[in-house]
Amino acid sequence: MPHLLRIDASSRQEGSHSRALADKAEASWRAAHPDGTVTTRDVTDGAIPILSAATTAGFCTSDDAMTPDLRAATVRSDRLIAEVQAADTLLISAPIYNFASPAALKLWIDQVVRLGRPLPSTMARSPGSSRRAGPFCAWPMGLGATALAVRWPRQIFWRLTCGFCCAF
Repeated sequence: MPHLLRIDASSRQEGSHSRALADKAEASWRAAHPDGTVTTRDVTDGAIPILSAATTAGFCTSDDAMTPDLRAATVRSDRLIAEVQAADTLLISAPIYNFASPAALKLWIDQVVRLGRPLPSTMARSPGSSRRAGPFCAWPMGLGATALAVRWPRQIFWRLTCGFCCAF
């Protein structure tokens, strides 16, 4: 069954242009995948902290050398990576704040991009299709938006999944 993981990174719950754009993209995806499921993660809710020394140490420690404390420090990251790995399609909605992507999105990326824990190289193919259903990022581009603000997430996901679509 197709699965969409939607990441919302706008601090605005109401009146957000990026959320509105993502709503349209999600509706289109749902129309194309009537039997599909959607998980929505709002990264602005404060549940994803900045990386601690213990978390980064856990990221750089091999599985056989992990201590209980290091495992506990990386459990949030493991859960977020599992969400991405379970998705056929990744939809990221993010505004541009002060010429950059929101810090909340960067915190999420810091948790899901780890050595030894690659994102799926195919982001799975839709059943019965040879077409990739890879990451899709919705950034409304307006005043103050810069190419640099969307370049670094594009580079991360391109290198990790060998594909990326952007709507501006």
